[in-house]
Amino acid sequence: MNVNLMQNGHGPARPAARGAIAATPTLVLAVSIVEQILANIPHVLPRPEPTYLFALMAVPPSTLTRCCVLLGLLGSLTRASTAVQARCTYARVDTIWDDMLDRLLIGLSKSGNVQGLELFLQSNIVDVSARPIYKYMVAASQGGSVDVLDWWADATEEVEPQTPGKCRKGLPYDSTDGLAAAFAAGHTDVVLWWKQVNWRVSVDVTEHHLLAVCRNGHAHMLSDARLQLRDLVDEDNPDYMDEASACGYVEVLNWFLVHFHKPQYTHRAMDRASANGHLHVLDWWVRSGLSLKFTSSAKVNAARAGKTHVVNWWTSFPLYRTLLCGSLLQGSPKPTQVADLVTFASFGALSWIREQLKGKTYLKRIIYSEDVSCDEVDRCLEMAAQCNQLPMWRFLIDEHYRQVLDVDPDYSGLWTSCAIAAALHGALDVLEVLMLNIKTRPSATAFPIVVAAACQGGSKQVLQFLVDNKYWAAGSLSEDDCASALQAAAAHGRVKVLKWWHDSDGQLHSPSSLHFPKSCVDDLAWAACHNGTVDVLDWLVNTFGKQSFTIPSRRLYAIASKNPKKKAVVVEWMLKAAAEGSICLSPASIEYLRMAL
Repeated sequence: MNVNLMQNGHGPARPAARGAIAATPTLVLAVSIVEQILANIPHVLPRPEPTYLFALMAVPPSTLTRCCVLLGLLGSLTRASTAVQARCTYARVDTIWDDMLDRLLIGLSKSGNVQGLELFLQSNIVDVSARPIYKYMVAASQGGSVDVLDWWADATEEVEPQTPGKCRKGLPYDSTDGLAAAFAAGHTDVVLWWKQVNWRVSVDVTEHHLLAVCRNGHAHMLSDARLQLRDLVDEDNPDYMDEASACGYVEVLNWFLVHFHKPQYTHRAMDRASANGHLHVLDWWVRSGLSLKFTSSAKVNAARAGKTHVVNWWTSFPLYRTLLCGSLLQGSPKPTQVADLVTFASFGALSWIREQLKGKTYLKRIIYSEDVSCDEVDRCLEMAAQCNQLPMWRFLIDEHYRQVLDVDPDYSGLWTSCAIAAALHGALDVLEVLMLNIKTRPSATAFPIVVAAACQGGSKQVLQFLVDNKYWAAGSLSEDDCASALQAAAAHGRVKVLKWWHDSDGQLHSPSSLHFPKSCVDDLAWAACHNGTVDVLDWLVNTFGKQSFTIPSRRLYAIASKNPKKKAVVVEWMLKAAAEGSICLSPASIEYLRMAL
């Protein structure tokens, strides 16, 4: 059998191997349907997304495997095909055919190909009534295809399951995920379709939908009179502009600037734009005439992300230089463009704050507010702790909280937040002050969170400080707490922290304090795979030996579906490690990973 399945730019077909099995009517039907679909869809799924249908039919080395895949595609793994399957290298075809079919139907729906869907329906290859229909309607919403939405609604409206005992897994008229996908993709017509098809039920546009519009730069949806989003926007919510700025969409920023007298935003707008390399957004903020809000982390995060052009921008930005250097710069201008306490707190600019407090200013109203639960001051304290600005931290406590310190209110939540921020960013000066005072020291239940924050931030110095000063004693952390902290380190690639913890095993004279159980090693490997931190995988192999951890098949599928950059790094590492014998993978898993590249 010589079947040409890889056409229309998907690569040359492979000739059938010797000893091929004779084509059966079922096999011929499968080939016919697939060829018709391929002829109408040059790209069923966008590359580099793994096109399992194509790869499984053309890549496997033997015709026996190819036949088994086609039989699996039809859901007809009979006794005869089971015998064929037993001789194949790809032994788990029957377990992944459902995932393969899902991807094909999602691709058809997203690309708006009604003809391909009709071919599946007419051929009875797919029991439409038993499929998770909501997935395909979400895909159609992402692709902006109202025709496909109509097709799924019509095809499933009155159909009964063909398979006894099976029922539909998703209702076609559940608008929750479909509406969210339409807002995220910016398809106004699809949003209106969901509202129309659910006319019996109130379809609410939520805060999440509005944030998705801003996050994805769909200013046209904000201005569309049919959607009436203008009336739904909360004028006091700063998240809209923060999200638009972080994602680089000045069109959305302009919309808020035009439509609101006092648009709300925080320091995260410029900080995240800086970390993401959006220089045009930083220029927009400078030209906007709005008060500038940013922190000292803006330049640092840009440098860590390799955004050299943004680092150069901050270096030459006069206001940043003034806040950083203060009186060291002769003739430096006063930061009149800044009226944000968080910005001053991050730079430790006490002199500028004292200058602001001399008159009837916004900062004076905040710091000396009778409302001691002021969220803005709390955020400033956390920022001062994060940036290790101890004098600023003390100043804010003395000036804002002194009126109630005598009555000894419960600020344990605030102190814990400050301790977590300090541990996460390695701010030892502030953390030491917090740990010294029993009133500000994190409780026994909050202490594991502080340790996990230090692991996530990669601050080995903070961990050693906690041990050396007896704050972290035997029994402070349960085995589950240890596992959570180690997973935080693995997920963020903190090899130095993992090495420190492993080398310190037994230092606290308790097996549950600094111990690496075998189950934890498996979880560390999965956290590293999930987040693309292959340095951690190397360390695990070098420390615990070859084949020291296993990754279940279901997690392999999750790795293959991650974003392309992280996926490629992890898959390449796993294939190399399997070839070297460092990890144990079945032939089926290896083939699956190869196709995922």
